[in-house]
Amino acid sequence: MRSAVIVGAGPNGLTAAARLAREGWKVSVYEARSTIGGGSRTAELIETGVHHDVCAAVHPAGASSVAFRSLRLEEHGLRWVQPEVPLVHPLGGERAGVLYRSLDDTVAALPGRDGARWRRLMQPLLEDFDYLTGFTQGPLIGVPRNPVAAAQFGLRAVWPATVLRRMFRHDEAQALLGGLAAHSCLPMNRPFTGGLGLMLGLMGHAVGWPVAEGGSQSIVDALASVIRSHDGELHTDHEVMDLRDLPSADAVLLDLAPRQLVAMSGGRLDGWRGRPYRRFRHGWSACKVDYVLSGPMPWTASEARRTATLHLGGPFSEVEQSEAIVQRGGVGARPFVLVAQPTVADPTRAPVGRHTLWAYCHVPNGSPLNVTDRIEAQFDR
Repeated sequence: MRSAVIVGAGPNGLTAAARLAREGWKVSVYEARSTIGGGSRTAELIETGVHHDVCAAVHPAGASSVAFRSLRLEEHGLRWVQPEVPLVHPLGGERAGVLYRSLDDTVAALPGRDGARWRRLMQPLLEDFDYLTGFTQGPLIGVPRNPVAAAQFGLRAVWPATVLRRMFRHDEAQALLGGLAAHSCLPMNRPFTGGLGLMLGLMGHAVGWPVAEGGSQSIVDALASVIRSHDGELHTDHEVMDLRDLPSADAVLLDLAPRQLVAMSGGRLDGWRGRPYRRFRHGWSACKVDYVLSGPMPWTASEARRTATLHLGGPFSEVEQSEAIVQRGGVGARPFVLVAQPTVADPTRAPVGRHTLWAYCHVPNGSPLNVTDRIEAQFDR
């Protein structure tokens, strides 16, 4: 039997371990913390009985994941819960860019001819969505199995969001695209930012923007169940200081940051081989605020009260400016804010009379700024 050692029990490490375990490998996972999951954990952060996602809360990429589908996580307790509306980008009053699960509903809600333009952008790719998820989630090497679909996506995806926005004339469609592209954590004028926004929009139409019932920890628990059901081992409170301390295995997989690898290499990456790892620079960070509410957030736009995900940032130009300021090392007075309100779709996370909400904005990596006041000012959208 082949064996594998995985260091780091975040969702990527656990997914790799689960895939290998299902293929008959003897798997051992080592995690320095007392709990597994990394950024996919759920905890009672403020009040007993009220469960908050520590990091990610909404999972369009999880619901469309080829790896997750192959693992049949639903058989291990995972249940995706869909809000009525995948995503809303309020623009003041009842105006909002709304991403509906239905492409037709989204097209009908966009003003002027922007609906028809949205359909031209999305429809051909939506028809090949299953292929495109595999294509974009796998190594981009070799000849595409469906070169026409790959080319259709590539010709759209390569553009910066600032270029794709020119397809539209009204704030609703432009803001919807800009908020999706802002998940790239890059300035809007960078190549491929439009492509990321495009893919997230496609996910909304194809699989929705669901939450995991009970919290994102449910994803981790399902992955752990797959591993254990195939006799895999999970070791917590086990910090690996040197790779030479690991048991012998046919494969070693590291769900770690590059500099951690250098520190654990026992000097083997001190020279030119380790230079790319030592020079690695992390991207933007986030200032995140968690809330316990006594009732649902009373958003002005009615559709915003039917979704688990909101983008608060005004028109495209305001989102673009906010992200450009972060790239320059600052935080704007009106930052682009991402909001998750999971209890809109999943009331199991809190007792009757309580609701959870978190909000965050991008900040430069390592920033000590607490910008809670700026985040909360955006709630008035």
